[in-house]
Amino acid sequence: MGHEVTGRIHAIFIDGVADLVLDVNSAEECNGFLAELHALATELDLIEYGDKAKYREYIAENYAGRTSAKDLDDVELQRMLIAFRSLARLRRSKQAA
Repeated sequence: MGHEVTGRIHAIFIDGVADLVLDVNSAEECNGFLAELHALATELDLIEYGDKAKYREYIAENYAGRTSAKDLDDVELQRMLIAFRSLARLRRSKQAA
């Protein structure tokens, strides 16, 4: 046999924002997700002094011309959050060096 059942979790698949929160109807939970997205965009200088022009430009360039996170589906939002986390981590490591 190519595998054996161990009773342990082998993989977890997240295919959207709804998988990251307990209650998609909870403003507190979803707002936390969007707050992290906004904080990372600010850290990456995509939002400067409240000006979201670079942020909208980033979204448009990477998501078929759409200019708001509200226009993205769950999977796209998750991808953007992962990208922002990775870019922020890279920037922090370069600044620490």
